[in-house]
Amino acid sequence: MVGDYPIAGWLRIACSYLKRRAGGIDWEDIVDSESTSMVQEVVEEVRHHDPVRGRWHVPKMEKGVVWCDASSMATGVCIEIDGAIVEDAAWLRKKRDYIHINVAELDGTIKGVKLALKWGLKEIEIRTDSVTVRSWISLRITGEKRIRTKGAAELIIMRRLGILREIIDEFNLKLSVTFVPSDRNKADALTRVKKSWLKVEKAITATCRAGRDEIKELHGLHHVEVDRTLYLVRKVYPEMSRDTVQKVVRSCDRCQSIDPSPNVHELGEIQVDTNWTRLSIDVTHYRGEM
Repeated sequence: MVGDYPIAGWLRIACSYLKRRAGGIDWEDIVDSESTSMVQEVVEEVRHHDPVRGRWHVPKMEKGVVWCDASSMATGVCIEIDGAIVEDAAWLRKKRDYIHINVAELDGTIKGVKLALKWGLKEIEIRTDSVTVRSWISLRITGEKRIRTKGAAELIIMRRLGILREIIDEFNLKLSVTFVPSDRNKADALTRVKKSWLKVEKAITATCRAGRDEIKELHGLHHVEVDRTLYLVRKVYPEMSRDTVQKVVRSCDRCQSIDPSPNVHELGEIQVDTNWTRLSIDVTHYRGEM
């Protein structure tokens, strides 16, 4: 139902979270007691503080504010025109989304600008609680300095900023960005649920034990080395040992087809008794070189 209304506030992310918790079961099945309790909490909260209410009238203007926020759970955006929120939106992040929070904040900014374009806004002020994202966007808009980033997400960040620059040029936008504290960010409520709900989720996760299939699935997302895979696995299974992860990575066919072969061949000479009728070529490592 919240999808039928332009403004739903905290109720939007709460319903999305509950829907995800109940995912994977048939419609006639009974959900677990924790989910039922959470639904009752939402119903009680709506009775006292229903975010879907009031008169909705939006003046036609070309100037507005885009509030953006992101957390480990979701990304949220609010569109403000003439001092009032006219639309909000929230997107749950994937359960195994390990993108850095700054990249998630940048994604939220781009989604907010795209949403603002649907309202015909030409002069947009972005308000974010991320100092890093504010700096990135400011430098991209002004072009005063070269943006410096490090780490595995460098290419992703530069691509996102490139997309934002293309949107600005294509639609002739006047864009500015302002930093606001988290407690004053109007999009903050769209990215969070009650802490008590998360405690239940962590308790359920703690009772699970990862096997080789689970580790293999996590490793298969990016096919990174042992240490990086261990980092990703421990995000879900904190007690996982390095030896277990190492065994899974070493048994990965795709990684072994790229990395140097662990098998050592005896030195010798390549010779044949007759002329070759077929020649097959492969690349290997010999004495530390290709």
